[in-house]
Amino acid sequence: MRLSYCMPLTLALSACSDVRATTKATPDHEDQCDRTSSNLNYTECWQKHATESRSKVEEAMVVLQKAASNSDEREDGRSGWLTETLKMSQQRWTAYSERQCVLEGRVARGGTGTRALIAKCQVRLNSQRIDELTNLFEAIENY
Repeated sequence: MRLSYCMPLTLALSACSDVRATTKATPDHEDQCDRTSSNLNYTECWQKHATESRSKVEEAMVVLQKAASNSDEREDGRSGWLTETLKMSQQRWTAYSERQCVLEGRVARGGTGTRALIAKCQVRLNSQRIDELTNLFEAIENY
C-alpha cells in the first residue's frame, strides 16, 4: 500500500468488511425482519437493509476508484486503463443487478411480497459486489 493514502483506504475498506458481514441475507437480517408486525414493516425492514448495503457499495467504489486512478498514474502512461474499465464494469453491474432483482421480485406476481423480494435480492447482490470490489482493491494494492 502507498502511505499517502493508506489510512483512508484502510479505514474505508475496513468499513466495507464490516458491511460485508452485516449486509448478507443472513439469519440475522431474516430474524430482525421476521419480527416485524406486518407485511409492510417486513418490506420496509428489507428495503432499509437494501439502501444501507447500496450505500456501502458506493463507498467501496469511491475507494476503489481512487486506488485505480493512483495505479493508472504510477504505470506506464496508460491513463484511465483501470479507471475506465472499472467505471464500465460498475455501470454494467448496476444494470444487471436492477434487472435481476426485478426478475426475482416478479416471482410474487405483483403481490404484496414483490418489494420485499426485490429488496432481499438487492441486499444479496450488494454484498457480493462489496466482496468483488474489496478483492479488486487488494489486487491493485498488491500488484
